[in-house]
Amino acid sequence: MSSAGTSLGCTLVEALVACGLSACALAATLALQGRALAATRAAREFSVAALHASSMAAMVQANAHGWAQAARVPAAPQPDCALQSCDGAQLAAFDAARWRRGLAQALRGARGDVRCSERRCVVAVRWSSRTLRRLVSIDAARQPARAGER
Repeated sequence: MSSAGTSLGCTLVEALVACGLSACALAATLALQGRALAATRAAREFSVAALHASSMAAMVQANAHGWAQAARVPAAPQPDCALQSCDGAQLAAFDAARWRRGLAQALRGARGDVRCSERRCVVAVRWSSRTLRRLVSIDAARQPARAGER
């Protein structure tokens, strides 16, 4: 008898096991890729929300007196403060409406809200069952600076 019993290839069972293992590895790789994409999307949404919340916080601090007067700003302002002069409360309403429009455009389904007390405001951004809040300290007793004073 010669060496006819030694095999130079692989059997059908070995080939099927190798294909099964490769399929499992590919499925695991695709699942990880899907999770990575979801995490990237969530991080982008959070970054956009944080950027908009910080922007509104800066507007609140710049107009602290106006925000202290308007404890909760209505959704739509009456005057267009980009075209005419406004008092502090009107400017707060104008800033809030413009901020809400920009937030809704940047982050689908997002809603923004600003609530103020005498000493602080809370800027909240809500989207996709997530909420981001940012506290802003204001000094309501501080009067706005007049032209030429600083």
